[in-house]
Amino acid sequence: MVSFTAMPFFIFNQMNGQEDTSGTIAGIQAVAYGAVCLMLAGPRSPLPRLGLRASAIGTALFGIFFCGAVFAKTAFWYSVWTTVGMCGMAMVWPALHAWIGADTNLRRRNRRMSRFNLSWSLGFSVGPFLGGVLYVIDYRLPFLVTFLFTLATFIILVVAPEERRYFGAAPAERSEEHLQHDRDSEVHLYAAWGANLVANALVVVARSVFPKRLEELVNTGQLRFFFESTAHPFLTADAATKFMWLAAAMAAANALTFFAMGRSRWWHYRFSMLAGMQVVAGLAFWALAYTHSLAVMLVCCAAVGIAWGGSFFAAVFYSVANPALKHRRASVNEAGVGLGGFLGGILFSYFARHYGLVTPFIYTPAAIGAALLLQYALLRYSSRRQRILDAARLSS
Repeated sequence: MVSFTAMPFFIFNQMNGQEDTSGTIAGIQAVAYGAVCLMLAGPRSPLPRLGLRASAIGTALFGIFFCGAVFAKTAFWYSVWTTVGMCGMAMVWPALHAWIGADTNLRRRNRRMSRFNLSWSLGFSVGPFLGGVLYVIDYRLPFLVTFLFTLATFIILVVAPEERRYFGAAPAERSEEHLQHDRDSEVHLYAAWGANLVANALVVVARSVFPKRLEELVNTGQLRFFFESTAHPFLTADAATKFMWLAAAMAAANALTFFAMGRSRWWHYRFSMLAGMQVVAGLAFWALAYTHSLAVMLVCCAAVGIAWGGSFFAAVFYSVANPALKHRRASVNEAGVGLGGFLGGILFSYFARHYGLVTPFIYTPAAIGAALLLQYALLRYSSRRQRILDAARLSS
């Protein structure tokens, strides 16, 4: 997150790019990430065999290529290097989620998923502060610090135990509670994947396209803390340090959502929770199109972070329910992360460039409404299919 925070400003200032350049690069990174995740979701995926070694290999690739891209001379080569780095990251997350999902105790698994997601989301909360401050000192520092963090992560993954040695072998006979959890998760899986795609599209836009809007407000002296008539001197320079607060608010809200969901069960198998989060996030994007208040932006980014955390946690929870398919489904879920980032980065940057920077933010609620209809259709389809399978099981 240190380098992700610095990335759009690196593109604006060191590469002389615009909002469409930043959004396009983020979209290319995301679609490459999603494509590799889909490849790893195939029946011959090496993930079950490699386990955490896949995460270690992917971490090394990310550190070398994503951080090494700071030496690129053009936006094209910066895009190539960082995209290779994101392909490495596609090996990291599915293996990590599948490792956590190997716990056969459902309640303990839920708590451990919460702690795991809380750990990386807290890193996402701290990272923007480091990225914003380091970028102002020297644009290369965020990427150097990211490389050092990557090296530490690689060491942790190399020494971590494999899932069978840590959790033990899965029981041959599964309890009725586990089987019911599998069936309920099947019903909500596709809708949760759709919600995860939407939320990650909004997150990528908030990271790669909205910084240009913030930079415009800072450079023209229009940014305010609240609704005061004149700008405070602090708000008239260094847009990267202002954006770090927004990125941190989004990540902190994400972390708090993980914490809450990991210690509760009321949200299990409730599509209304995912739908409500997406609606609020869409309204937050609409508000971002008009507001000049940093405080309002913080609230809006927090709303996006809640939708991000809620949809992601639910999608992972349902993806690892079936132990025989957890590696493949964790990969598909991460592919949704990449596809959402691609659609958000590419579409928003295109409309922002050709129809005005705030235009796509204004129409986001309508797009989310269409996405919710599709998710509900997927929920109904899965529910009907599960009823048919249950009837066939009972008759046999």
